[in-house]
Amino acid sequence: FDIISLKEESYLFRVGSPCREIYIISQGEMNIYVHNNTKETFLETLYTGCSIGSYCSLTSEEYSISGKAKTDLTLLKLPFVKMKELREKYEDLDRVMNEYETYLDDNGLPYCD
Repeated sequence: FDIISLKEESYLFRVGSPCREIYIISQGEMNIYVHNNTKETFLETLYTGCSIGSYCSLTSEEYSISGKAKTDLTLLKLPFVKMKELREKYEDLDRVMNEYETYLDDNGLPYCD
């Protein structure tokens, strides 16, 4: 994991940004927004321990939501390339991720992960 910091009111990603990492909030809160035409609508607040990007990593190349720091944030960042290495090394992790992929194929991607 890499550790990154983000200042309050800064965007970590916006709709259409490439989705290439999984983030885990180590400290702080992040607001998640959905977009309808040009309007940004608040969806929910994520907090310490929440992850962002895990579903996106399995099914999509771009974010369908925006993430903006509600407070100063400290995040752990796991690039998808590293996740792939972990899946190759740990069979149980790969099995669980395959189950998630099947679930998402059957049920669709949630607004927020």
